[in-house]
Amino acid sequence: MLEQVKKLHSMTLTISDIIDQTDVDQLLDLVEFREKVIKSLQSCNEPVPEEIQFMLREIQYCNDIIVGRIRELMEEAAAGLQSFNRFSQQKKVYEQAYTANSYFVDKRN
Repeated sequence: MLEQVKKLHSMTLTISDIIDQTDVDQLLDLVEFREKVIKSLQSCNEPVPEEIQFMLREIQYCNDIIVGRIRELMEEAAAGLQSFNRFSQQKKVYEQAYTANSYFVDKRN
């Protein structure tokens, strides 16, 4: 258990130090590992040692930084989806106005 918490602590501090360069995959790995460690701690029937409690408090302190980055990435993704949807709608309107195999006849004499 101690090794897992140490690894989570290290991952959390590293990611919080480079939060602006962190991508979705790194955050997803952290969240998944964090869930694993939390389940392990919850299933443990022993008292949590002071060393682990200290690392958990530091992890919790970094939580706001990491959640903020996750929100930024979600907003970027939402903006990208909106842009894609606008483009799709514009393309659809254009394609509806265009009829294939049609002819334009100019009747000017």
